[in-house]
Amino acid sequence: MSARPRPRVDLDATAERLRHAGLVHAAEHLAERLAEANREELAPHAFLDRLLADELAEREQRRIRTALRLSGLPTGQTLGNFDFAFQPLRRALAH
Repeated sequence: MSARPRPRVDLDATAERLRHAGLVHAAEHLAERLAEANREELAPHAFLDRLLADELAEREQRRIRTALRLSGLPTGQTLGNFDFAFQPLRRALAH
């Protein structure tokens, strides 16, 4: 008895479906994650979980970048170079 051949997957069609569903990051990394899953012999649900986890992590990073950009906060500020002595509210109330 011979082993059944694995069905072939049209990655382009799958990636397009992912894009259409709004999963752009997952679509862009589908081939990479699939190759990794194949090397590690991951179960299908584990592969899908990793792909979705990547998508969610990218969305969170994009959300943070957008929030920082829209906040108007100056870039490069750290607690080390923050001027704690400058307090405009206290100065305004003193006058």
